[in-house]
Amino acid sequence: AGKLYMRVMLTDKDGKVSYSNVVVIDNANGAPLVRLYPNPAKAQVTITGLGQAKELRVTNANGAMLTAIKVTGTQQVLNTAAWPAGMYNVQVLQGDGTISTLKLTKQ
Repeated sequence: AGKLYMRVMLTDKDGKVSYSNVVVIDNANGAPLVRLYPNPAKAQVTITGLGQAKELRVTNANGAMLTAIKVTGTQQVLNTAAWPAGMYNVQVLQGDGTISTLKLTKQ
């Protein structure tokens, strides 16, 4: 619970560094934040903070669904070893109908 402060650091090919504005994320209700690591992934990825989640869906960059998994706990491990390198979307479907989307890079 509490406030999180985030900003993005961008490094151009020529080495120039710039920063985004600071964004405040207020998690006042103490709901667990869904996190995905490691990212980029090689053989597996762990998703935490799935307290009220009921399903995970993984789609590739073209929107084709690779897998749908029923969530049974607060943490889920996905085996990514057989996936080709690229960008993926991991959708977390909550019990209240909301959907969070996490970006995943597979090396």
